[in-house]
Amino acid sequence: MSQPPGEPSKDWPPPEDRDRVHWNIERGLREELLASTPDTRESVTRDVYNRLFEEVPWHKAHVTDAASEEAFEEGWFQQYGALTRPTDTVVDVGCGRGGLIRRFAPAVRECIGIDASDAMVELANQERPANARFMVGSVLDPPLPPSSADFVISRQVMEHLHPHDVPEHLAAVLKILRPGGAFSSRHPVD
Repeated sequence: MSQPPGEPSKDWPPPEDRDRVHWNIERGLREELLASTPDTRESVTRDVYNRLFEEVPWHKAHVTDAASEEAFEEGWFQQYGALTRPTDTVVDVGCGRGGLIRRFAPAVRECIGIDASDAMVELANQERPANARFMVGSVLDPPLPPSSADFVISRQVMEHLHPHDVPEHLAAVLKILRPGGAFSSRHPVD
């Protein structure tokens, strides 16, 4: 089921159908990603995530409660902030709206957020701290020099990767980490 032609309506789909419509859209985009070849994967990934946020305007990435988002990011910071030093560069690969970068920014020298979606990077840049930058980029080949990050976070990314790309993602993280750097891809414990 896709959105009717013409101007999108605030009433489409009805709230009771949104989960189903969202699931169907993601399922179709997932099939496109799985059918992509290694040569086209980066452009297909960018395309499907741009389309997801365009076709699902009610996606939680667009409609978020600021207090809930701050509490969520605070959980991450409480768990991992102690692993960073004021001189560190923190990279969030798959940064979405940039909430985690905004939470880490006061505690470190530099924060970098990378996301496959132009829409998410645009949202992140709306509230960008002075020591942060956000960029569209690949989680398989982040647009950063080798050994440029002290702490890399890649949360809620693995489940969005093509299965063949997981080892390449982990190798990319290792490449941008400085010797002795840290990496986290797990969710904080509530």
